[in-house]
Amino acid sequence: MEFVQLQAMEHGSSVSVRAKERAVEHVTPQLLERVVDSLTPEGSIVLLVGASGSGKSRLAQDAVDALSVDLEVTAELVTIMAPSNPLSTIASRLGVEDAHGAVGVASFSVHPQGEVIEDTERIAEQLMKLVQTTLQDPGSGPLVLLVQGIDQYSPGLAMLIDKIARNPRVRVVATARGLNAAAAHLASNSRANTVSVPPLTMEESSRYLVRLLGVERIEFHSLRRWYRVTEGNALSVMLMALGLDSEGRIGRSRGVAYELPGPAMVPREFGAYLRDSCTDEELRTLETIALAEPLGESVLIRTLDPTSLSALRSRGILKAQHRGGSGSQLSLSHKLLAAAVVEQMSEERLEEVSGELFDLLRAGTTTASSLQQSLLLRLVTLGLNAHRILPNDWLIDALASPPNIASAALRLRIARTLLHYPDVSTTQFATAALCAVRLARESGEDAVLERSWEDVRAALARLRRTAASTTMLRIRLELELARHYAFDMGDLEAALAMMDTLERELSSAPSAEQSAIQSERVMLYAASGDLQAAWRHLPDPDSVSSMPIEWERAPARIISSLLLGQHGEFASALRVSDRAASYALMGERPQTDLARSLQFASFINFWRCGATEAARYSLEGMLNTSQNDQYFVGYVELAASLMSLSDGKWGLAVQRAERLVDRLAQRDPYGLASLAHAAHALGLAALGEKEGSRRAIRAAETQGTGLAQAVLGYVRVLTLRARQWNMEDNVAVRGLKLAAWASAEGLPTVELLALHIVAMEERVDARGYLSRIREAASKIEPPMSAAILAHCEELIEGKVAWESPGARRLTELGIWMPLPDTDELSAREREVAMFASLGYSSRWIAEQFHLSVRTVDTHLRHVFTKLQVSGRDELRHWFRREHQTW
Repeated sequence: MEFVQLQAMEHGSSVSVRAKERAVEHVTPQLLERVVDSLTPEGSIVLLVGASGSGKSRLAQDAVDALSVDLEVTAELVTIMAPSNPLSTIASRLGVEDAHGAVGVASFSVHPQGEVIEDTERIAEQLMKLVQTTLQDPGSGPLVLLVQGIDQYSPGLAMLIDKIARNPRVRVVATARGLNAAAAHLASNSRANTVSVPPLTMEESSRYLVRLLGVERIEFHSLRRWYRVTEGNALSVMLMALGLDSEGRIGRSRGVAYELPGPAMVPREFGAYLRDSCTDEELRTLETIALAEPLGESVLIRTLDPTSLSALRSRGILKAQHRGGSGSQLSLSHKLLAAAVVEQMSEERLEEVSGELFDLLRAGTTTASSLQQSLLLRLVTLGLNAHRILPNDWLIDALASPPNIASAALRLRIARTLLHYPDVSTTQFATAALCAVRLARESGEDAVLERSWEDVRAALARLRRTAASTTMLRIRLELELARHYAFDMGDLEAALAMMDTLERELSSAPSAEQSAIQSERVMLYAASGDLQAAWRHLPDPDSVSSMPIEWERAPARIISSLLLGQHGEFASALRVSDRAASYALMGERPQTDLARSLQFASFINFWRCGATEAARYSLEGMLNTSQNDQYFVGYVELAASLMSLSDGKWGLAVQRAERLVDRLAQRDPYGLASLAHAAHALGLAALGEKEGSRRAIRAAETQGTGLAQAVLGYVRVLTLRARQWNMEDNVAVRGLKLAAWASAEGLPTVELLALHIVAMEERVDARGYLSRIREAASKIEPPMSAAILAHCEELIEGKVAWESPGARRLTELGIWMPLPDTDELSAREREVAMFASLGYSSRWIAEQFHLSVRTVDTHLRHVFTKLQVSGRDELRHWFRREHQTW
């Protein structure tokens, strides 16, 4: 049998272009740089340790590429291939023949045959001959030995690697899943550096997928789901995307890739691989482990087939992890494989296996208080799968599990089950009804939500017949029902009537209960667009009461923050939202949904007051906290689109807004649609897509209910600016109407923004409005107010205001003068021309748009040709001239 396969390539001192590209484009550049630095000294040894599929092999090969670039000579690479793993097999099914293959180096391959020790001498003979021949060749580059999966090698082969590694002229890069056996021995070498290869971050996963799918960006909601399912495992990320793409479940629009709806969560290749490669007994073993993982209880392990366990572990499908004093726990090697196992189970099989596991685990347990939370959730999940009758206290305790421990889908299932138990108490029934309606709304389960309203009404009827009718539980149910009338049915009067009745009935109730009712009233007014009524009922923004009261005030604090910003009191607005968000996350049951809304309120205020860097930092915080969200909410996507508008990245803003409005059309739990449409409208207008912008304006101006109505002034400012970019004739008239409305509502921030648009439109003719502009600016905290006032004064005095310091300052605060009317430029050319006309360098523009300087200069040459100008100076004159005649 041939163990050594030579793939001769021409030696040479030049480094391939592809090698240079790979050295630059690696998804973990800092980690790559660390490996290259460790590999640079002659005779160095680098051991990369990480989970199967973490990208260790790709990292090692890219490090050799980068080493070739640094040394300016092609490295000679001798690769000892790792034993195959299940994801590699699935990759081949998807047509990925060499997912992590080396490119741009002279390459030879050695294929070990597992534990076939009697062939070690033959491997040694040919491998040592290859190494010696390469070292003696004066035309060869540095020799690098890549040892993949060294922790899986036989003792004989490990000794051979150790012998070669002692040669001071040979560089060694090895990969391992853990520091055991041969890997630990190699790591003990004084010349060895051990580098941990962690899972990809979400940002790294995004960069990887962008290249893989050939797009500019991955929609955040899809990225978040893929990342949660793959846990950042590089190979799993790749296979998830390629599998969905092969099934036609990845859509592409404007350079954005996103997942389309489908019946299964995991690509079918995973299930096909398991069915084709496993015996019936091995599949049964996998089903048991997948449903109970991590499986460590002796009572469960005894039921497993030892032969199947051994075979599955040797093929890399199963892994065992040591958990301190609790011994080892079994699980599938990749989360996608576990999901595939469960998905391919029939309902009958799922019920059968779950029932067997449930009976074994339940032995000796009687009450929820005697169970650890993790065991309780496993018992409840298995019991539900097996259709067993579970103790009520088990279900109630499981229902109270934090979101980071029990998924919303599981808690909704628990709540719906509890509602149908015949012996459930009134309090338990009401608790389940409240959880069911909230979770159904959060998850977008419309059919379940509709049924849940009947349960809410039934729970209220039961509570009213008891002595505990003034409990907070009853109030929460009443408030949910009121919100249903206002938001879902569009009957605000009925909702407010419920508030009035509740306040009369509970006039002597404790302060926390009264605060909950008042807070909901504020939310109802604001969400319907009655901002003055909401303002009148707000709690004092500077007062702080007890924690129970502050928890109940959280919805009102959201509205308070948003209205204070429109009143020009940005510091107070930010103080209210930050403080309330910190309170919402305290306690045994953090109010994560309210904290998320308060975070968004903080972002809106940073964004609108011109604190762009603070807004960017706030957006990053929202991204970090939303990574584990299971369901689409829309806050992050909307904040990202608004941030792109402030940055002048119109194409990116439209990419984000387009997917957002599509998602919100399907499900809009917080009522953000009108603000999203307004952002979409402005982005399209800036790109010159006037017809699409007009459609988005009409959608934004459609009256709805929800949180966007609390920032109705900002929605109207965005649509007015979109009309201005579209060069509509009556922008100044509309601006004066908006300013009058804002003045009547007591919203000086909105009034000033509207009057600024009037000044841009009318210039010298706007002199009569200067006193109003100054008065509005005096009510708003700087720096935004001062910058707008200065620019308005420049315009009214007749100065050339396009490239003035005032105009440049406004762009830094997120307010842009419209591009002169032209249909000749592409979307990217419009963006580049805008920045160049304001005096930004090509390098600065390149950094903003993640382009090369050469690409920016190419766009500028096209701009100069299309506009018939000779360079940047004439481009600025063109902008100035066009604005003067506009």
